[in-house]
Amino acid sequence: MAISLPRAVLGIWCLAVLVGGCAAHPVVVQGGGAMAQQGLVATGTGEAKGAPDIARTTIGVEVRAESAEQATAQATQRMTAVLEALKAAGVAPADLRTQSYSVNFEQEPMPPTPLPQGTEKPAAARGWYRASNMVEATIRDLSRVGATLARATEAGANNVWGIAFDLEHPEALMAQARAKAVENARQTAADLAKLSGVKLGPLVSVSESGGGMPMPMMKQMSEVAQQDAPVETGQITTTVQVQLVYALPE
Repeated sequence: MAISLPRAVLGIWCLAVLVGGCAAHPVVVQGGGAMAQQGLVATGTGEAKGAPDIARTTIGVEVRAESAEQATAQATQRMTAVLEALKAAGVAPADLRTQSYSVNFEQEPMPPTPLPQGTEKPAAARGWYRASNMVEATIRDLSRVGATLARATEAGANNVWGIAFDLEHPEALMAQARAKAVENARQTAADLAKLSGVKLGPLVSVSESGGGMPMPMMKQMSEVAQQDAPVETGQITTTVQVQLVYALPE
């Protein structure tokens, strides 16, 4: 007589069969438990460090005026001077990219109502137009980061965001981290096999997860916006994680 089992009970029974049959060989369950295969999984992590070769910063102007035309004209005049200062400091035109431009009306907040007794009613709320123009600059001579920012602020820049030290071509650094991750995973697999009393078969699967491109090192502008302030670039760190799956011979 056939017996129909609920899915939950059937799943528990299948899991018990798998566990009961894994005394000789570890069982690796992949895909959220949807499929099972014999094998040994080892994860390895590799890290590599390197000196940055570029610095990126966002710098620009922000002005307020009674009309949109006045705000736009003032922002344009000041930003033109800032761009010329950046170019004179050695930043190539190809390394300047407008990041944002905006003109908007802002109004002073009204006092809370109702007003206390005896308080004179204020005049109508005042307002102004705010114009902002921001550019992302890539500085390739790291010895001139402080001087470059100083020249831009002297030219009229009054809105400066953090500076990020980065690698323009991080592929070599990632390759170093990847090689270390694979070697680390291989050693882990050998250790697991020895501790489990099994022999490793051929490598059947390799995957890379986590890690990724090096993250830029951020510094606050207060650290570098002073006149010819010294700048410590430090090192860029990238991390790669790999997973190796080895077959286990019968």
